[in-house]
Amino acid sequence: MNKKNLDKIIEQYVANFDLLNRPEAEGGHDEGYKWRVISSFKRHWDIEAKDFASMLQKSMAGLAKTNLVNNASVQPVTGLINLAKVEGEGEFLREEFRKLFQDDNGDLEDRGERVSSFMETVNKRIDEKQNGSWKAHQPRNAVIFYLNLWRPEDNYLFKATQAREWADCVEFADDFGAGDIFSLEKYYKMCDELRNALDDYPEVLRLNKERVDREAVGFDDNNHLLTFDIIYCSHDMSFYRECPTLGVSTKERIRIARRREQEEAIDKEIQQKTEEIENLQKQIKPTPNLIGKTVHHKLRGEGIITDHQDKHLTVKFESKEIKFKEDAVINGFLTVENWNDPVMLNNDRLGKEIRELEKAIDSLIRDKDKLV
Repeated sequence: MNKKNLDKIIEQYVANFDLLNRPEAEGGHDEGYKWRVISSFKRHWDIEAKDFASMLQKSMAGLAKTNLVNNASVQPVTGLINLAKVEGEGEFLREEFRKLFQDDNGDLEDRGERVSSFMETVNKRIDEKQNGSWKAHQPRNAVIFYLNLWRPEDNYLFKATQAREWADCVEFADDFGAGDIFSLEKYYKMCDELRNALDDYPEVLRLNKERVDREAVGFDDNNHLLTFDIIYCSHDMSFYRECPTLGVSTKERIRIARRREQEEAIDKEIQQKTEEIENLQKQIKPTPNLIGKTVHHKLRGEGIITDHQDKHLTVKFESKEIKFKEDAVINGFLTVENWNDPVMLNNDRLGKEIRELEKAIDSLIRDKDKLV
């Protein structure tokens, strides 16, 4: 997830939160209706109700009045309610909802297949009983909404345009598809990423809690509705103005996202190795006095240490006298002959580990530069 873009979206969502939840204000919205719709459903839903058609109408009355599923062109909720009123069709719908709402132990692939099955079976019945009224057909987002009515703590609402724009802006590294190749599992994965990230934005959680308390919804959805609300309002309120990846092809968006993920993974590994180096450096103890010791230098050969103070060594070689930092011994530039002091041996071991980590960091930096 592109954290910088997410920060911009959340900043705007917080800034506009009051407007989004004050219908009485000029230009104000009433986004709290999503919570009220589900609360109403939960109060009235009873799969075993004697009069299923009447129960369905009461349960979905609030949803039928919103634009989340019904609109001027299509009215799937109204279609369901009308189908249930046809003699014998209430029992048909009862069984279809029983199949849709069955427990799946979190198997999202199975849940997605049940959504497709509900669409296919119910739409076929609508064609038979309502003269093929396409306005009453059940689109995928409507059936996913029914899952939210049933268990809002396990599901996310879905609107195709809003979902695609969110995926582009936060650079989601996968493709949840569309139509017959839509993946509920991948869409929920994207939503999970946002919901998990909300822990980093306590102000959003505080504002939402106040809204939920005010709406008296009577259920805990673990911020699933809030997640969709952010996605939904980002589209409606044009929060995407500063998202440069909006509108790119799915293939390009995934390429960008995966490169970012690879970069983040490399940066994380570099940071870990850097911290390891820092910890090893803290374990290095002061070097014992080395005056008089014979050392070997890769280029200048053998020499004698003539002075050792202020963390510097003076070494007299055959040709000249040269001053080195004391670290030259730890870093392997100077090798002290016949020196078995425990401190020096331990420092030497630590120095070797540090050098290996530094080489690994250099390799990671080269790998990062090669990313495309």
